[in-house]
Amino acid sequence: MFTLITQALNDVTLEEDDRRVLQSIICDILADARSVPARPEDCSHKTPLAGKVIMIDVKTKACNNDYHTDSAPTETRQAAVASDYLKRAAKIDSKLGTPEGATGPMVLEFKKYGATPGKVLVPVVGAFAEMSSDVSAIADLIATALAADHVQFYNASAKQSKGMFTQRIQKAWGYTAHRGWARLLLDRRRDLIVRGPTTTCTGSMREPDDDQFELFNHYHPDLGGHVA
Repeated sequence: MFTLITQALNDVTLEEDDRRVLQSIICDILADARSVPARPEDCSHKTPLAGKVIMIDVKTKACNNDYHTDSAPTETRQAAVASDYLKRAAKIDSKLGTPEGATGPMVLEFKKYGATPGKVLVPVVGAFAEMSSDVSAIADLIATALAADHVQFYNASAKQSKGMFTQRIQKAWGYTAHRGWARLLLDRRRDLIVRGPTTTCTGSMREPDDDQFELFNHYHPDLGGHVA
């Protein structure tokens, strides 16, 4: 993504910390929303991310002392990670020889992305499945794109269509967040609790296929919907 800028450092002997900076400057997702209309038809709300190329870095927030403060932990982590990206870009510029206080090529390249130039979106899912504001911004962008496509084929209001898709996205993401944290807690519980060997009614040891059965159920959970 930034190879043309960072390749000048390939021949330079860098410390381990500096190499980590180079590796961590790449975001998780690069979303191209240049074809998304900012305000489809009768929508009064303008989508800030529409028409932009956006860098996205997905994070989670574990339950720690941050939950005992007045500020929302997910918002705090979101702001900290976004700020760290600009700091890393400035550090790379300094390694490239940019004078202190000047804007180097990496920071200039960063400012080509995002609704706010240079801002990386950091959707954060908290320990109780709560989400940061960047999650809502991304959901709004996706709903806008879906609504713009929907009204081309159906006789429907763009505003109503966007509301429908926004509700679906929020519902799906909310379920996914709750299910993901619940699964993580169950996995950790299995790791922490030590049990003796399981036996069947005949006294035999645990069947060798049991582990495979549990692994299959982990990746293919029963979602219900069976006919009685």
